[in-house]
Amino acid sequence: RTAGGHYRWNVDDLRRQLARAPHEREHQADAPEPGRLPIVAAIVINDGKILLTKRNDGVPPYGFCTGKIEPGELAHQAAEREVLEETGLQVRAGVTIAERVHPKTGTPMTYIACYPVDGTTVEVRDADELAAVEWVTLAAAVDRMQAPYTMYEPVRSYLARHAATPAQDTGTPSAGDAAGAAYEGFKTA
Repeated sequence: RTAGGHYRWNVDDLRRQLARAPHEREHQADAPEPGRLPIVAAIVINDGKILLTKRNDGVPPYGFCTGKIEPGELAHQAAEREVLEETGLQVRAGVTIAERVHPKTGTPMTYIACYPVDGTTVEVRDADELAAVEWVTLAAAVDRMQAPYTMYEPVRSYLARHAATPAQDTGTPSAGDAAGAAYEGFKTA
């Protein structure tokens, strides 16, 4: 509530809730395993390409910049920090693409779209965890992320809409997205 007693909406929370399909909302009711810190996956997009990592341990072999959300840290802050720590790339977090409790690990996951701030040069900065980082097309990412480590469908779907063409995405949800529909309705209210 505000000082005047009015309720405030948390737009990011509304976007996250609306971005989930109804069947995922039911799955979200599952409690994560106790003591697990939530994980953020930064889905970095630029000029029709996606930033993909190759892990040293091969579990999974390929993926996105990921890491634990530290206590007191917001998911978008963790996404920006993880990309910088792992690749040296400074990014700005955009919309939350999806959230779920990971079916194999029981860990809460948040997937956030991110965009480079200044330049796109990347390098492995966390050699203990990563073997390589590179910009790839959506088709190449999907090809590398094979079973049992396939790309989470809401992320693939988001990337199909936002990384399929080499146009810089602003991070503002489009009216065609569930989050975008809420955004459009909110900004005109």
